[in-house]
Amino acid sequence: MSSLINQASIITYTKVDLIFENLVYNQEFKTIICIICKYSLGLAPNITRHLKENHYIKEEFILVKTKLNLILNNLDLLNNNNLYIPFNNKYYFKNFINY
Repeated sequence: MSSLINQASIITYTKVDLIFENLVYNQEFKTIICIICKYSLGLAPNITRHLKENHYIKEEFILVKTKLNLILNNLDLLNNNNLYIPFNNKYYFKNFINY
């Protein structure tokens, strides 16, 4: 039991912020995560393509694309190729479950 408490006390969290419907931004890793797919999306073109192909019908996407691009242009994003993978490939995103 005490080993579980010790492990829980060393968990490091990183905060995510809801920036758009079903998208959260993690400032530490400078990435957008789709909370439906739980997938890091990389740069703005990848994000818009992901939403268009997986979560919106064409007519809906046309309406939200401009607003989405305004939001994405104000964020510092890394290409997924430059994304740091945490130790043991595990990381806990604070507030992620809340969305």
